[in-house]
Amino acid sequence: MAGHQMANTSSGTKAKHSTMHWAQYPVTFDEYNHRVFEVVGLEDCRLRKDGYLDIIVNAYNLIAKLQNNGGIDLLLFCMRAGKVDIALLQANYRLFYELVCKKKVPIVLVVTGLEREEEMESWWTRNGQILQRHGIYVDGHACITAFNGTHREHEGLYEESRHLVRELVKQHAHGSHGGRYMEDKELYSIFVRIVKGLLWGNLPPKRDIMTVLSKR
Repeated sequence: MAGHQMANTSSGTKAKHSTMHWAQYPVTFDEYNHRVFEVVGLEDCRLRKDGYLDIIVNAYNLIAKLQNNGGIDLLLFCMRAGKVDIALLQANYRLFYELVCKKKVPIVLVVTGLEREEEMESWWTRNGQILQRHGIYVDGHACITAFNGTHREHEGLYEESRHLVRELVKQHAHGSHGGRYMEDKELYSIFVRIVKGLLWGNLPPKRDIMTVLSKR
């Protein structure tokens, strides 16, 4: 979308990133300036007990940052093609769309890794209804490749993909009026919902949770 690499995508940095780790990038195209927040989603349907405090702190700080920036205009839900883990996809969909944004923000799906497809859009033809049957509904989608290889056909697909994503953003974000503003009183409510919705059992006593989180 930016036209050049901005985020560090090497596997060597993966260990430093935890669920709800986020980074902010300025992206400008077609005379529009965007603040893009890249957020790491769940990698497992059940959160590990030893890492849930970091996850909740990351989530709280992200929500506060988004609130200070006026809210959210669009959720760009990114996934890689291949064997789809429906349960994990549902968990991330619930986390960001249902719990954090309360279904009040447009959400679009971007499927990457489709450079080997004869027609990249055919992925959606095969899988779109499957996602809907599992309760994953989106306002738009783009089937793309993020691989800018040396072969001429890859270069063409890469440029096509960049155009598709930019058009998706323009269509669904630029028509909003000020984004989805989150009031102060909503922060704690969202915070608690994330804990309840994603951590099943084996939690320390509530008093211990709140003591630690309050200090952090």
